[in-house]
Amino acid sequence: MNDEKIENFKILLLGESSVGKTCILLKYVEGTFSQNIFSTIGVDFMEKIIDYGDTKAHLQIWDTSGQEKYKSIGLNFLRNADGVILVFDLTQKDTFEQMKQWLNDVNEICDDVKIIILGNKSDLKDERKVEEESAKNFAEKLNYKYFETSAKEGTNIENAFKAMADLLMDPQTREIINNKRHRGNSVLTKKNNIKKGCCK
Repeated sequence: MNDEKIENFKILLLGESSVGKTCILLKYVEGTFSQNIFSTIGVDFMEKIIDYGDTKAHLQIWDTSGQEKYKSIGLNFLRNADGVILVFDLTQKDTFEQMKQWLNDVNEICDDVKIIILGNKSDLKDERKVEEESAKNFAEKLNYKYFETSAKEGTNIENAFKAMADLLMDPQTREIINNKRHRGNSVLTKKNNIKKGCCK
């Protein structure tokens, strides 16, 4: 008999358009990189499993659009997310400055969600506009982990997702997530059991 247990987690990649969210996801799941990636329209997702001995973490990772006209679609998927990876572009300072607004949106919609911040495109050293110390200080003040990544070179991609999985697999966090899901299911069941009046 197989006693192996699987824990399922929903993770969202959020951030402004063209910061490299899709490239990060493709590098992590498929190990590939392409310069010719079109902007995500709406949402898309990929999956990966991380082995924790007798338990596996099944990550369902949603790639969302940073374009303003699709932003609300991505934010709607936050309602039952377990983790959020916020991405900005180290070569575009405005994408870093938008982090506060993204965090406001996340905290307004989500309860007990784990957050990690990524500064992407670390390989473009000559084009860098956001200093590492500034980004680190920003994340540390909020008690979030921070990684500088390069989807092109693969720098810190595995480390970032492993760090998120570790946060979600923490026993106390798993208990909070399971309780939250149970409350959500209870509300749904109650709604489904409400008897509707007859139509006239």
